[in-house]
Amino acid sequence: MELSNYSKNILNLEIKKPQNDQNISHWINLINSQKNLQKLKLELFYNHDSYKIALSIPSQYHTLKEVELVDCKFTQTILLDELSKCSNLISLKIKDCSFLNNNYNNINNNNINRNDRGDKSPTSSYSPSYFLDYIEHSSYIINNFKSLKSLYISKSQLSQKYFLSFIGQDSKLEKITLSLIDFFKYPDIIPFISFNCFQLKILEIVLVEETFEKIIPIIENCKLLEEISIWEKYDWIGHEFYDYHDNNFLNPNQVIKTISSILPKNLKKFHFPQIFNFSYEGIKFFIQNSPITLSDLRFYIIIDDKNDVINLLENFAYNTGNRKSIIKHSKSRIDSDFYKPIHHIFVAKFF
Repeated sequence: MELSNYSKNILNLEIKKPQNDQNISHWINLINSQKNLQKLKLELFYNHDSYKIALSIPSQYHTLKEVELVDCKFTQTILLDELSKCSNLISLKIKDCSFLNNNYNNINNNNINRNDRGDKSPTSSYSPSYFLDYIEHSSYIINNFKSLKSLYISKSQLSQKYFLSFIGQDSKLEKITLSLIDFFKYPDIIPFISFNCFQLKILEIVLVEETFEKIIPIIENCKLLEEISIWEKYDWIGHEFYDYHDNNFLNPNQVIKTISSILPKNLKKFHFPQIFNFSYEGIKFFIQNSPITLSDLRFYIIIDDKNDVINLLENFAYNTGNRKSIIKHSKSRIDSDFYKPIHHIFVAKFF
């Protein structure tokens, strides 16, 4: 007897590494039988028919609130299409996933229908190619994820159009985490955030020197921002510590001076990554223009005397309500080369 005949009130369901089509059919039946499924996690979905799990989503259109996809390789994008119709979906996490291209219309034409959700997909005459290449030139309409409040995407193969559907017009997103996303390959993502995500409070993002300037319009337009964390992954696409000499982009000191004049009034946290090594003047301008709400700051700086920065941070604490401060300092030398400058790392908390 199937589990679906016994359990009708599961709230949280995690499915990991389904072995075959029959196994997926059992999971589909279980999901379809639920009255109020709120959280669904799919992990290690690798086989050709894994995407069929999407055919169970309509039964939970009005109940699903959180979905997490981890280390999955889907041969269709129908799962994302169905999730976009979930009216109460508030959290979506996609980590180490890819979506391959078989035309959405072919799904319906190959006898995969909602009346027989467990059928095995027949072998098709077309060869899968990355959906990224297909959908960018497709006229297929993608629904926006209108109810999302939290979005996490890391190291995943997605069409830019799907990225934009997560952060579309009238977005309700309050938290966005984008890790290991190539913003040269997806140039419209960051502008879309600045144009649409006016409820955004927490931003966690991986940027490199050439993309650091892209954060300027987000800070300027997303006025409710409270926490900004720029993560480091400097070895991901060949970036190492180095002095900035490219005149085609604003260098880190130019960017920090620009954002210092437009910081959100409720900003509480700002963490800069280790690949941005600021000058004393750049950090001084940032701190002097920070709102009194700032309570958590991390940055990297090239200086001769660490006490100059410590005094600057202590003065900020005093001038913003005579607050106490905890200042942690460490230093490192690039590549153990004694001829290169020492990088000072500061983490400061004010309370």
